[in-house]
Amino acid sequence: MVARGRVKAEEQVTAKCSQCGFLALRNIVDGRLVEADNEYRKYGKPILEGNECLSLENYPLCFIRAFDLEKEGEDAANQQIRLHMAGQPTPDWEAYIIQIINKDRSCGSLVDYQQGYTPRERMDMLLDDKRRQLEHRWKMRMAIFSPLLAAVLAVIVFLVERAID
Repeated sequence: MVARGRVKAEEQVTAKCSQCGFLALRNIVDGRLVEADNEYRKYGKPILEGNECLSLENYPLCFIRAFDLEKEGEDAANQQIRLHMAGQPTPDWEAYIIQIINKDRSCGSLVDYQQGYTPRERMDMLLDDKRRQLEHRWKMRMAIFSPLLAAVLAVIVFLVERAID
C-alpha cells in the first residue's frame, strides 16, 4: 500500500483536519490512538463496532501534533460549561467537534484520509515511501558515480605503477 500525501512538507496548504489521515481519537482504556472514522468526521461522534466507542475520548487529536486539537476541544468544553452555567442554550457537543475539525488551517503535514488505517499505519507507510525514495536516489547516484570513481582509480593505479617502474 502506498500512502499519498506529505509529512512535514515545506509547502503549506489550506486544509481541514476532517480530511486528514492523521486525525485520531484516544482509547481511554489502553491509551492507543485510533482512526477517526467517517462518522466522526461527518457528525462529530465516533460510531465504532461493539462498545469501543464508549472507551474513546471525544476530543480530536492530531497524531503528528501539527495542531493542538485536544486543547481546542478543552476550550470548547469550557465554553459549553460557561454557557450552561449562565443559563444560555448550548449546542450539542458534536457541533463543537465539527467546528474544530472543519476549521480551515494552513498545514504542511496533510495526508489524504483513507478509511481503515490508523494514524500510526499511515505514518509508517509514508516513512516507508520516503525510505524507498532515498534508496532509489542513492542507487541512481551510485550508478552515475561508480564508473567515474572506477576510472579515477584506474588512472591512479596506472600512474603509481608507472612511477614504481
